[in-house]
Amino acid sequence: MSVKNDIRSELEAHRGEDISGQYLAEKLGVSRNAVWKAINSLKNDGYKITSSTNKGYCLSESCDILSQSTIERLCGENTDIKIFESLDSTNNEAKRETANGKTDKPLLIISEEQTLGRGRNGRNFYSPKGTGLYFSLVTSPKSDLTSAVGITSYAAVCVVEAIKELTGTDTKIKWVNDIYLDGKKLCGILTEAVSDFETGTVSNIIIGIGINLKTATLPDTLKDKVGFLEYDLPIKNELISLIVKKLLKYDEERNSFIGRYKKYSLVLGKDIKYTKNNTEFYGTALDIDKDGGLIVKSGNSTTVLKSGEISLYL
Repeated sequence: MSVKNDIRSELEAHRGEDISGQYLAEKLGVSRNAVWKAINSLKNDGYKITSSTNKGYCLSESCDILSQSTIERLCGENTDIKIFESLDSTNNEAKRETANGKTDKPLLIISEEQTLGRGRNGRNFYSPKGTGLYFSLVTSPKSDLTSAVGITSYAAVCVVEAIKELTGTDTKIKWVNDIYLDGKKLCGILTEAVSDFETGTVSNIIIGIGINLKTATLPDTLKDKVGFLEYDLPIKNELISLIVKKLLKYDEERNSFIGRYKKYSLVLGKDIKYTKNNTEFYGTALDIDKDGGLIVKSGNSTTVLKSGEISLYL
C-alpha cells in the first residue's frame, strides 16, 4: 500500500479527530515531508482535510469519497476493484473486462457516473455524478444456469438488508428487483449472465446496481418516480462493501433466502397489472416461489411470472 493510501486509511479510521503529522510519519516510517505531500494529494482528490498548527490533520466526518483502499480493506483481498470517474455503464465495462472468459476472482467495477446507465427492458438508468452509487460485481457462480437466475432476487435482498444495517432505513422490493422507499424507486438492479457457448453453462454473472443517495436535478419524466436515501453520514464505501460481501454468499444461501425476499416484498397481497405474451392482465400477487417467480391469481387461473414487469394499481 502507498503512503497516500496508508494515510487515507488512518484518517478514515479517525474521522473528526486530529492526527499529528509526527504521529503519521513515525507510524508509517516516512518523513514529515512525505506526509505533507500525501495530505495535499488527498486534498486535491477532494478529501475534506483541515490542517491546524500543533494539532495536525483532520478528515471531515461529512467527507464521502469513493476509496479503493477502503473498499479493499472492507471487502477483503479476494476481490479485484476498479474505480472510474465516468463510464458508459458499469455492466458494459464489466463485459469488456471479462471478454476473455471466466474471472479468477470476483471483480468490482465502480463509477462516479454513468453516461449510458442501463436498466431492465432497455431503459436508461439516470446516473449523474455525486448523487448515487453505481457499480457492477462479476462473479463466477458454482451453480448451474437454472439456479443462477435466482441471484437477481438475492441481490435485491442484499441491498435491502445492507441499507437497513447501515442506516436503519426500511425499504421494500418491487418484484422482481427494484428497491422502493416511500413509494419511489431508490435502486435498480440489472443482472446479466455471460454464457460459455461450448459448455452451455454460465461463465460469469454480472450484477449491476444503482442506488440514489442524494437529491439530484431530475428530468421531468422522473420527478415523481425516483427517490433518494438522503442519509447524512458518509456511507458510500461501507454500503458498497457490505452489499458485495453479502452477494458473495449467494452459493451458500441460494436455497434459503426466499423467505427474506417475501418479507421485504412490496407486492404480495396487492392487486397488480402485468404483461404476458404482449397482453395486459390484472390479478393479485399471491406468493413467490423458490426460484423467485411471482405467483399471480387472475380470475379463476393462477400463473407464475418468471420475468417481465408489473405495476401496482388501486
